[in-house]
Amino acid sequence: MSRSEKVLAIEQAIDDYSNTSSKAVKSSLIKKLRKFSLSKYGLVSKELRAKVWPLILSIDTTKLPPKPVRLKVRKNKWFNQVKLDVDRCISRLPKNLPSDQTTVLQDNLIDLILHIMDAHPELNYYQGYHDITITILQVCGLRLAVPVAEKLTMSNLKDFMQETMDSTKLVLNLIFPIISVADPELYYFLQMSEVGSYFALSWLITWYGHVLKDLKRTSRIYDFFMASHPIMPIYLATEILLHRRDEILSTDCDMPSVHHVLTSLASQNYNDDDLIKNAITVFFENPPSKIIGDSQNMSYFQLYIAKVSESSFDCIIEELKHTEDNFTLKRRNGLLRNSEFGKNHPHLLNDKKKTLVKRISTFTVLSAIVIAGISYWIQNLNI
Repeated sequence: MSRSEKVLAIEQAIDDYSNTSSKAVKSSLIKKLRKFSLSKYGLVSKELRAKVWPLILSIDTTKLPPKPVRLKVRKNKWFNQVKLDVDRCISRLPKNLPSDQTTVLQDNLIDLILHIMDAHPELNYYQGYHDITITILQVCGLRLAVPVAEKLTMSNLKDFMQETMDSTKLVLNLIFPIISVADPELYYFLQMSEVGSYFALSWLITWYGHVLKDLKRTSRIYDFFMASHPIMPIYLATEILLHRRDEILSTDCDMPSVHHVLTSLASQNYNDDDLIKNAITVFFENPPSKIIGDSQNMSYFQLYIAKVSESSFDCIIEELKHTEDNFTLKRRNGLLRNSEFGKNHPHLLNDKKKTLVKRISTFTVLSAIVIAGISYWIQNLNI
């Protein structure tokens, strides 16, 4: 399906949705719109996104809430921090936008964020939340952005808005169980480097808005996230690592070197449609039900995604496999996925052993020096 053909198909689905009162037909059309959001080109344009995003989020656009009351919301305790972040997000605004329009957009963004924080005082604002809301605002306009941003906040972002980062850490750490199954070689390399998962923090909590910045690319990614399983930002992070595995594996296996490479990956130019397609492949092969363990250690978000049915998303994937977009779910090269790490990278294992020997030797020497020093000190006391 070409881009122009897809535009016509999306417009027809929107019209059909508006003209039917059948719940079954509406449900079928929402499923169709979700499939359009996932497949090549996504929802294509800002205008179509403003129409489809509310539909797939079950927002009644005939009953939109009023715009935020500026005098009221700006009394919120988060005002100073939100204003500071919004004032600094000039790179996320359209280029060559007149200064008066820039001011209006920033004021609306502040009001949007504070309205949500005011409506949900149990939440804590975090730096990066504005990167998500500015994308929604630019696509939807202020009045429609209010229910869209609020719905996403309460369903997908709540875990990042707690008093501590404990829940966020748990969500970030889901990257490694996925990689351990999808690419054991890459997994062992990352574990040996002791890099941790913080390299992906800004990817996750800003829905990649902070690293992509470009509205068209960010909107395309948001089509994907809004229409799919709520854990999908983690699967996209995993796919970015899998996509650049050769570059990562060619890096020195130590934390500073690997962290430096990983933090730069998401901001590079990719074919976003291919990334999305492959992230869905990873999801299909390694669904959340396989990677989420003990419920006692789950965060709110993990509990939420554990309860979300994968079946409805799976059936959309099954349909995508047969579309004219030639969406196929191909397993990656088995030799890459299942190779023995030691055989392919023996030098890394040897380096680690050498490092361990050096550490033990250094510790032994230092211990001997300390013991000798103490003995000498005791002897002097006895004298």
